[in-house]
Amino acid sequence: MNTVLFTENIYKVSTVLPHEAILSELKSKLYKPVPPSGEDYDTMQYISDNNVLDKIVLGSQVKKIVDAEVDKAVKSFGYDNQAVMATSWANCIRHGNRSEFHAHQNFWLSAVYYPHGKVADNFTIVFKKNDLNYYDIRKKSHNAFNTNMVAMNVKEGDLIIFPSYMQHKIGYNHSKLDRYSLAMNFLPAKTIGHKDGETTLDRKSYI
Repeated sequence: MNTVLFTENIYKVSTVLPHEAILSELKSKLYKPVPPSGEDYDTMQYISDNNVLDKIVLGSQVKKIVDAEVDKAVKSFGYDNQAVMATSWANCIRHGNRSEFHAHQNFWLSAVYYPHGKVADNFTIVFKKNDLNYYDIRKKSHNAFNTNMVAMNVKEGDLIIFPSYMQHKIGYNHSKLDRYSLAMNFLPAKTIGHKDGETTLDRKSYI
């Protein structure tokens, strides 16, 4: 009998926000190119300045909704700590491009919000298992026990929250329009650790 020992916690919810207005604000920001780090020419992406939610009119509204959902996610994962937003930025993926696999170091949780409309129906975020597989074993069928990669479809208003250590990438933009998303990182607040490793983190120091 198969037994699942460990699982990856991913929280997905559809938010109620003025998506088109948020998208319009994100489009108005300046973006700097992030060239491919390897030979994959199609992994070009563009990112905004950091803390973009502090620089748009609807930023506080987005923060309020996202913070509430992150609190729900943390509780559903079974944790006792709070999570506080530490960084936020916007991504732009143009036609025919995608991002490379990456993780968000030095953070606890990460989130991505999609303000797009119909164009986002064909968008995906791809998660990759952090494991060492020494053999390329052929699979009769893909399932939760043997797969190391999962693509999640996203649509307008979706918010996805996941552990920052998880390798992930933005799937190909097959549309003719630029694809925008909002990324955020979170750190733990309150007391973490046990016994000699116990320490208290100041929530205000992240803001």
